[in-house]
Amino acid sequence: MKVNLPGSVFAFVVFLFVALFNPNLVKATATLYLTPANSSITNGQNLAISIRVNSSGSTMNGVQVNLSYPVDKLEFQSIDSSNSAFGLQAENSGGSGIVRIARALNGGQAPINGDYLIAVVNFKAVSNGSAGVSFDSGSQVASSGQNILGTSTGGTYTINSPTTPPASTPPPTTSNNSSQNNSSKTTTPTQTPSSTGKTNYTPKEGEKLKITAIKVTDLGLQQATITWQTNKPATSIVNYSQQKALKLSASNSSLVTSHKVVIDSSTLLPGTVFFFKVSSVAAGAERVEGEVSTFKTKGYTVKVKITDKSGKLLKGVTVVLYSDPQETRTDNSGIATFTDVSPEKHSVVVKTDGQTFAQEIDVKETATPLTAQSYSVKTQKIGSANLLFGAYLALVVLVTVLLGVIVWLAYKNKLNQNSETTTNGLK
Repeated sequence: MKVNLPGSVFAFVVFLFVALFNPNLVKATATLYLTPANSSITNGQNLAISIRVNSSGSTMNGVQVNLSYPVDKLEFQSIDSSNSAFGLQAENSGGSGIVRIARALNGGQAPINGDYLIAVVNFKAVSNGSAGVSFDSGSQVASSGQNILGTSTGGTYTINSPTTPPASTPPPTTSNNSSQNNSSKTTTPTQTPSSTGKTNYTPKEGEKLKITAIKVTDLGLQQATITWQTNKPATSIVNYSQQKALKLSASNSSLVTSHKVVIDSSTLLPGTVFFFKVSSVAAGAERVEGEVSTFKTKGYTVKVKITDKSGKLLKGVTVVLYSDPQETRTDNSGIATFTDVSPEKHSVVVKTDGQTFAQEIDVKETATPLTAQSYSVKTQKIGSANLLFGAYLALVVLVTVLLGVIVWLAYKNKLNQNSETTTNGLK
């Protein structure tokens, strides 16, 4: 028995090379998505978002999920992975606008194929508006060391104010005596502003102190004006900070019904979201507080020119600025413009043709805040180096196996030749 080793080996090596480096061999078919993708909730209500993966025919054995969310609209609460299809936990964290989850199948478990739950993230709505939750760069679906993630779909959640039930109307008082009837009518309290900003006010008996019409105006780099109304003369207090602990305060002890507190301090940072709550104290130590809300100071304008590796301008591509996510598209000059940006390091993430690229920029405090700061970003594919290294390592392993096969075939061929020689000698 003779084996033609050179020809068979050459054909096998060619097959391995084509198989390893054929871009169509491992297709990016998997999808990461959120459910519900859209919903309306009440301010203060909890929101549970399920993160799911659909492999669309491919097998998978691990996931990496990076989510971004607006901290001025949603507050991270917890991650529930009790019903996850991926039993091993590598990363499980949330807060400051980012949620990171990394999970894999239990050891020895065969790769799975289909639609599965990864985890449930619990948030609490903290202010009215639209909250977008999206998949950040670095999210992956692993299949034997390859990333098969093709698309990812986030969600949009509308946060509304609680519905206030209508006040009950007391039953009318009836009397046969017209003078008694007139004396029983309810009178509406009036208030007259004085020249000092105070008010002469006669409250209705038993009327409780109330706050209405809270507004934030005159926002600057380090300034904000907060106004509100009360139905009784009272003091003006604003507690605020970057966290909901509200450790800072500004106040006015004058008893008024039209309140105005100006925060003009180095405690306010440009382009930053602050939590705040107003409160007032009337005569007799009667106190009332408003709900916790937010405002964002004015920040810097940032222009980012996006090009590919060759320097070609990328027009009309999606660009996201983190960590306080802002999303826009590049104009005809390949420039993405962001406003009210805080002075710190940010990640610029470019999404184009189903691929994601990222680069860091450092926004500085300047003496000319009205002048835009300009940056340039060249797209570089995330994870491409790791993918190439993985393919190279796989090739080394396979070539090693191939050499073992060659040695074994050569040894077997020699044994067959010796056997034929022995048989011919006996004859």
